[in-house]
Amino acid sequence: MKNFLIVACILFLSFDCHEKEEIQPDEIKSELKHISYIKSNSVRSVAAKDKIVYIVGSGELASADISDPYNPQILSKVPLEGVGYDIELKGDYAFVASRMGGIHVFDIKNPSSIRYINTYDSLEQATGIAINGNILICCNRTVGVEIVDISNPGKPLFIGKIKVSEAQGAKCRGNYAYIGEHYKKAMTILDISNPSNPKVVKSVNVPGNAWGVAIKGGYAYVAHGHGGHGVSVIDIKNPENAKVVTSYNIPVVNETRSPDCWEVQISGNYLFFANGYDGVYVFDISHPEKLELVTSYLDVDYAHDLAITKDMIILADYKNGCQLISAHGIAGEQHIDTGIQPKIVRSDYKPYIQEESMVKIFSRGQIHSCFLDDQYIYMACGTEGLEIVDIVDPRNVIAKFKTDGTAYDVVVSGTIAYLSCGGKGLHAIDLSDIHNPRLIKTIGAGRFLNDMWINHDRIILRTDTWATTGCVDISDKFNPKISVKDLSIDHFMLQVSDDVFSENYFAAANSKSLLVLKYAKNPLSLEKIAVIQEPTNGVAVKDHYIYRTSRSKSLHVYNAENPSNPHEVYSEKLTTSSSQSEKLSIEGNQLYLTTDRSVMIYDLAQADKPKFIKEIVVPGIEGNYIYGRIKSRNNKLYVCAGYSGLWIIENK
Repeated sequence: MKNFLIVACILFLSFDCHEKEEIQPDEIKSELKHISYIKSNSVRSVAAKDKIVYIVGSGELASADISDPYNPQILSKVPLEGVGYDIELKGDYAFVASRMGGIHVFDIKNPSSIRYINTYDSLEQATGIAINGNILICCNRTVGVEIVDISNPGKPLFIGKIKVSEAQGAKCRGNYAYIGEHYKKAMTILDISNPSNPKVVKSVNVPGNAWGVAIKGGYAYVAHGHGGHGVSVIDIKNPENAKVVTSYNIPVVNETRSPDCWEVQISGNYLFFANGYDGVYVFDISHPEKLELVTSYLDVDYAHDLAITKDMIILADYKNGCQLISAHGIAGEQHIDTGIQPKIVRSDYKPYIQEESMVKIFSRGQIHSCFLDDQYIYMACGTEGLEIVDIVDPRNVIAKFKTDGTAYDVVVSGTIAYLSCGGKGLHAIDLSDIHNPRLIKTIGAGRFLNDMWINHDRIILRTDTWATTGCVDISDKFNPKISVKDLSIDHFMLQVSDDVFSENYFAAANSKSLLVLKYAKNPLSLEKIAVIQEPTNGVAVKDHYIYRTSRSKSLHVYNAENPSNPHEVYSEKLTTSSSQSEKLSIEGNQLYLTTDRSVMIYDLAQADKPKFIKEIVVPGIEGNYIYGRIKSRNNKLYVCAGYSGLWIIENK
């Protein structure tokens, strides 16, 4: 009888062995177990609300029901422009940072039918975001942090900005924002009590490249990677005297330079750390000054981001998709610590300001770039589309043309304007009746078209969010054609010369090199002719000379009579208090160079030896380096400064 009972018990216990594992509340707290995957490509961020997960994947935002975590169900998918990188939820809305695509806003009231609402046109590459009430903090990689009013989620509005080093992750609580600064290896605290004028309070160094931040009580928890994978605890009870109280470094097994991302979230007294290729780590933070590693989970492709819900970790596992991980007794409700909301005060909108020898034009959108002819200024104004004003009296608005996408750049040939609008394509707009612009055709939708440079019957443009470069044939102006096969560049394209030399050769500024490009026999293809491995921010050409600026605040001149072998003939350090040199342009015998605070003017009477003339300070230009090209006409300079407007400067 005894043997029979033993056998019966064994049979009973093994009867359901092929069924899914049931979650038992009395499991060991420290044990993390895989539950399931929700398949999606290149998952970079996740967020959870009730039993719904929102997943930021490659080119899409998806929602999934995880009521049964062993059998999650995709509910809805919507496309994303740009590269989705971070997601934050606010009530019935989701805000997705999408690098150069800006911040997309979605209505998630019905998770089975996510609905796109609008896009906020960020200053640069929106990477990390944080929300406190109606304030949104946006980290813009290398140009700093901007603060956005989301009182009306359908129409986010720029409030203010501040330059810091490479901002990647953020949290905000009360009157302070806490920013993970990547290469600076620091968490920087900003005073945002006046959101239109944020100020740096303190930067606190951490052992590795900082990214994600979590806040609880009097402490900030900063995730960091390269050079020191782990988490640092910073005492922020007095922000001006913030200091690291402890750091926990995790031995690195799979160090790599790409992708970068380390994130942290808090639930109860536990801190959850997504550590890239090396998995997920959980710390007990009952005593913040003494982190205690509780457990870890290593079966990941790349732990990019995570969200916490009851008994579960929801992991953005990059190539694997969204991974659900059992975390009983550890994971509960995700901690959110926001405090009071800073007071939002908005000044009256003024479309035109006169300041001594300068005039500033504003748009309700971000003025990325402009094109000039003898009569008009054509402006690419972000989410406001194309705006045209009188060049003699810029207060006189001639026309506005609203586009579906974000207008990044504009060029004009005859009576046709070409407007690049990111994923919404290149719009050809008939200006025969200048007061009533009319859309003729859209091409290239689905790619991400932005910066453009025009030469006769052809346009060079950037065709993605990084560095792929293509062509548009506009020999038939009413029927433009775009290249199918584009030229891939090694790193971020920053500028192409507005003029050519030796007929069809262009110079291109690349963040890792100076390039010489040529139109191939096919008018829709480009060839790389020469590559000089010198990081380049700005480029211009005159005759057979190439002018380039470098990050080290210097100006260089190359002789390119032989385009396949340009050689340097001149260089000099810039005599300026600015921290960085940026874009170049040439009109006649004058070379114009923007910095992060000014325009520098050089005489090119002797083309191979520029002679410095003067420097003009331009308020608000800082942080607009992607589109901050100068245009010049009739002794006036036109400098696009994004949300700071378009400066028109007398050049006497």
